[in-house]
Amino acid sequence: DGTVWSFGYMPGTGKLLIYQIGADGILKRQAVRELPQVDMVHDFAITERHLVFLLQPLVFTARADLRNLLDGMRWNPGAPLLACVMSKATLEPRLFELPTGGVFHLGNAWEEGGLIRLGYARAGSIMALMQQLRIDAPVAPQEPGASVWTEVSIDAAGGRASQQMTDLRAIEFPRTDPRRTGLRHSLTVLLQRGPTMDPRVFGFDTVIVRDGERSQRHAYGSGWIAEEHLYVPHPHDAREGAGWVLGPAYHWPSGKTTLSVFQADALAQGPLAQVR
Repeated sequence: DGTVWSFGYMPGTGKLLIYQIGADGILKRQAVRELPQVDMVHDFAITERHLVFLLQPLVFTARADLRNLLDGMRWNPGAPLLACVMSKATLEPRLFELPTGGVFHLGNAWEEGGLIRLGYARAGSIMALMQQLRIDAPVAPQEPGASVWTEVSIDAAGGRASQQMTDLRAIEFPRTDPRRTGLRHSLTVLLQRGPTMDPRVFGFDTVIVRDGERSQRHAYGSGWIAEEHLYVPHPHDAREGAGWVLGPAYHWPSGKTTLSVFQADALAQGPLAQVR
């Protein structure tokens, strides 16, 4: 309907900010909610009736000698990952415990048979992953299985949540058909780090289209770093696989970038077109 939902956070305050913006660009509602584990909230998902956050046990403590935010972060391995579900109508939160873990990006979420379902890229050690992003420290070899595609089920009526890790590892940047946001979907676009990628280079070199339990892959090859890829719907065909996957990749030995277009249901056949 054109509504935009957004959020903000302020490390060290225990506060999460929620914004609802109308299709006309005017702020309709804003709210501040006091919640645990909101010192680094990078992403969220929406369903038809709810906002869904995964709150990781990362704690920020401000100190006078801090050079950056990361130096003030501490991981609490004994605390759970919290699934926070907010009603769009009231913006009141409910919390559900999941096994401890870190998270940057969530996939799409939807409601089905009284359950809320969503997927996310689960990182076992978010601090190790965040250290990879520093530009003021030497690059350490990237852990090959640092993130796992994980499927979550939240039973709000029963007051519990569960998760199931899949066989997709070393993945990130989930994207889905934007027409299916908040609704059940089958197709997810992901990036994956291949086993032969140079350990000195941070990033991913393979794009994946996962359709149910079936996955197709395209590996860019040696020297390439794939950036986040998008799903572009077909304008006259509502089927998810009828669209395209679009994304850039950087060839670091030559300093060149290529934008590739794939047929979503035939990703393994390679790009339909490329612009260098």
